[in-house]
Amino acid sequence: MQVGRHWVFILNNGEVIIDWGDNSFQDVYTGEFYTPKNVEFSRHLIQDVQLDYLKKVGIITDYNHSTVFFNSLPERPKH
Repeated sequence: MQVGRHWVFILNNGEVIIDWGDNSFQDVYTGEFYTPKNVEFSRHLIQDVQLDYLKKVGIITDYNHSTVFFNSLPERPKH
């Protein structure tokens, strides 16, 4: 699954999430979905060193300057 790199963030607690842009956030390790009420909003865009780690542990297959390629993620819930 391809995700725009600008949607992948690191939270202050170290969790890696995807901001799907519709008030839903997904933890890339567990696949769990979050809503704004339980997401720590202090975050920053993911850096190469963090993406290298995700690649090493098998969460992603690759990345470039604009895209992160995830092995698999659960489907987003239908609203």
